[in-house]
Amino acid sequence: MFSMCKTFNLIGFVFFAVFLSCDEAEIAENVTLTLEYIIDEDDKDFEGSVLMNAFDESQVLRNYGNNITGIEIKSIACYLTYFTGPATQQINEGIIEVADRDGAGSAIIGSINDENLQNLLYTQKKIILQSEGKERLEKLIQNDPHEFLLNLSGVSNLAPNEYTLILEIALQMIAKPL
Repeated sequence: MFSMCKTFNLIGFVFFAVFLSCDEAEIAENVTLTLEYIIDEDDKDFEGSVLMNAFDESQVLRNYGNNITGIEIKSIACYLTYFTGPATQQINEGIIEVADRDGAGSAIIGSINDENLQNLLYTQKKIILQSEGKERLEKLIQNDPHEFLLNLSGVSNLAPNEYTLILEIALQMIAKPL
């Protein structure tokens, strides 16, 4: 026979378990944002900037809107879709920086070093991410106005620089259910 105390404990536990099970789990969705840099420089130095509104570029992000509780950058990859240079042309040093829409609060998110451009033609290369820039980009994507500026700058071993570089940002969005 159960004692009255054990009965109340059991009833309390059942109510607590039912209450927790009613709390809906958050949803995780994978999203890819694609940025394009058209580089057309007569000398060895190159630069490009792309301003992106993540909500304009992703229906998933737009749908969840204020229900988004977190953004996690999983990876950033780059590749070329157009290249006119010689087989020996390479990026000696390339820096990718993230900033807010006005260019403030800049942080390095990654770099491309000693990378042969011809080898990047239609072949993805993962960029090693730096935590400060990664965290900055995650916050800019999640928070209003959901815009960020990605600056690419660097130097190659040969001139001119004529190519189209694509950056693909793979991220995971965590949100409350709709």
